[in-house]
Amino acid sequence: MSVVNSYRHDGLWTTQRGNELTERLQAVARQDKIRWTWEPTAATVMLNYFAGDTDEGLLADPGLVHVPVNEVRDWDGIDVLILTAHGGDMAERILNFRARNPRMLVMLWMWDNHLAQVNNLKSVLACDLYFPSHWSEATYLQNMVTPLGMHVPLCSAQWTSQEARALMAALAGQPRSDALLLNYVDYKFAWRTEVLARLRAELPSVSALLMPAEDRGRYFLKTGAERMAEWAAYKCTLILPVTRDLSTRFFDAMLAGLVPIVPRSIADFDQVVSPDEQARLGIVRVDDLETATVQRALEEAVARFDAMGDAGVAERSAWVIDGHLMHHRLHAMLHSVRAAGAPARAVRLTAGEGHPLAMRFVQA
Repeated sequence: MSVVNSYRHDGLWTTQRGNELTERLQAVARQDKIRWTWEPTAATVMLNYFAGDTDEGLLADPGLVHVPVNEVRDWDGIDVLILTAHGGDMAERILNFRARNPRMLVMLWMWDNHLAQVNNLKSVLACDLYFPSHWSEATYLQNMVTPLGMHVPLCSAQWTSQEARALMAALAGQPRSDALLLNYVDYKFAWRTEVLARLRAELPSVSALLMPAEDRGRYFLKTGAERMAEWAAYKCTLILPVTRDLSTRFFDAMLAGLVPIVPRSIADFDQVVSPDEQARLGIVRVDDLETATVQRALEEAVARFDAMGDAGVAERSAWVIDGHLMHHRLHAMLHSVRAAGAPARAVRLTAGEGHPLAMRFVQA
């Protein structure tokens, strides 16, 4: 039985589905405390990508009670489950979680919604709310079953705030290379593969730390401290997305104090980092990736790094620690549940101006 037909089997046609989801959202929003948990995909767990759940930020909100997923003993007591989606078909996994507690809100954070569109749409149809990380690539996810929560950009996920502060303090004042850091997974299908090869051949000062998609141990087998030290050995890096996506590497680079060189083709960038913030933090923007353009940008990035000095490193790192780590994004989604469950809001099948018929939040 398909995900959509499972709702029909239960008598949840569009109106019933909207009413049922509205009622569940309002029930959670009325609670003084929301008990929640989250689980990343198995693939990213094996890569040791996410930091542990020890960050004080997870415990800082008295209205949100975090239960680590491996410590959940009573799923009936969990109000919200957040799952990350990385391009696989999550439908069966989501339905298995639903069997543990049918009233639990299952929310999906789409890390890779710029790729694997068919699998992503299947996953979205199975959950209760979805949150695309790449806003410019999210139109295709609109559907008649599950409403859009909001845009939740990616972040730096490999370190907690305590770890980041301690590591950056330990690395403070160490010399950094003027070479352009290119530390990438070398996806053979990606347009950037040719760009990386050209820049390695033509730029006089490049540090290319590449790894094949099938073996990412060069980076991910390192400890968190070793990974941070790798970033912090450089002054600047070039942000090359797979498509036009704003990836985690931008936030990781900023956390380690580097000056990023960011193509203007990254669609969501100005929405996530305002032009004023870009200027304050020393970020360099480029209109194209021609070798001469990147060389000039490298020289500008090194000059900005040197001019801003240790204070600039601290400011860029603090920008991430204060607002762009995992707990900030998880809390944003959880707080959106209270807003979505307000008495004045409801989930209905509607067609917005210039948008297809889809489940959306409307005024009740």
